[in-house]
Amino acid sequence: MHLNGGAAKLLPSFVLDTFANTTPLSRTNPEQIEEIRTWGRDRAVPAGRTTTTTTSGTSGTPRRVVFMSE
Repeated sequence: MHLNGGAAKLLPSFVLDTFANTTPLSRTNPEQIEEIRTWGRDRAVPAGRTTTTTTSGTSGTPRRVVFMSE
């Protein structure tokens, strides 16, 4: 609504009611949350840290992987 110029029509009570009537995913689908956590344990790297890996097919020379935003 804000992007389409309708922010003036957006009542504070509507916003409050919307958030009050929202149910967290952890309550509606806890299995999916556990799947996401399991996926993260296996694949995710904590933000702000670097990791050292070896390039596939090399003799073990490590390379440093640094994630940067564009």
